[in-house]
Amino acid sequence: IIAAAVYLKSIAVFILGLAVALPLNFLGMVGFRIGNWIASESKKYFALKTTVEDYAALDKISKRGEPIIFANEPHDFIGLGCLAFHPYLKVLPPGPIRDTMKC
Repeated sequence: IIAAAVYLKSIAVFILGLAVALPLNFLGMVGFRIGNWIASESKKYFALKTTVEDYAALDKISKRGEPIIFANEPHDFIGLGCLAFHPYLKVLPPGPIRDTMKC
């Protein structure tokens, strides 16, 4: 029992030491990298092709702050919007429309 307590105490001290040594947003950076990797690998795996017919019109609507509705095919693939419009893939024009796309 004493050995287990010392072991758990060592783990706690190590974790606290890491928390002090690492930057505050360390987990956020790692999480975003993992999410970006998942998006890019999903694009390859599902062979996604997103066609934007008029970038200029999307950009104008985005700058005015108006909502935009995207029609996706096939409709039964729920994650298509998350994968096809992920900000890391840079399918949509830069600005509010790309930065606010959430799933």
